[in-house]
Amino acid sequence: MTKLEDRTYDFGILVTGSRDYSDWMLVHNVLSGFTYKLHTLRNESDRDHQLLIIQGGAKGADSFAESIAQSMSEANEWVHSKTFPADWSKGKIAGPERNQEMLDYIVANTKQQRFFAFKDHFDFDLKKGGTEDMCRRIFDAGLEEKLTILAKL
Repeated sequence: MTKLEDRTYDFGILVTGSRDYSDWMLVHNVLSGFTYKLHTLRNESDRDHQLLIIQGGAKGADSFAESIAQSMSEANEWVHSKTFPADWSKGKIAGPERNQEMLDYIVANTKQQRFFAFKDHFDFDLKKGGTEDMCRRIFDAGLEEKLTILAKL
C-alpha cells in the first residue's frame, strides 16, 4: 500500500456504520462500484485521479470498508486507505471527536467527497448512535447531498 500523506486527493469516500452491521457484500459493492467509475474516468482522461477511502476502525461496516479499501489499494496505486481509530481512553467523547476528525480530514484533503452510512435500524431523527452522530455532522457541515444512508427499516 502506498504511504498515505496529508495531501489533496481528487475523490474521498467516508464510510461510517454500526459495529453490528453484517452486509459485507453491500459495502463491497458500493466501494467497488465507485472505484470502477473512477477507474473508467482515469482511462478516459489524462488526469491521474486519486481516491481516498476513510473509516473509523470499528468492527462491522468500518472493518469491512478497511479490508476492502486495503485490497483495492494493493491492486491500484491510486486508491488509498486511512483509518481513524477512536481514543477510547477519553471515554464516550472519543467517538464524536473521531467522527469530527474524519469529517475535517476528508473535507480538507479531498476535492470531492461522498459519505456512506451503513446501519440496520437507523435513527432518522439522528438522536442516538455513532453512525447517526457522523450523519448529523455531515448535515451540519452542509454536505447532506453527498450522503447516502444504506439502512434496513
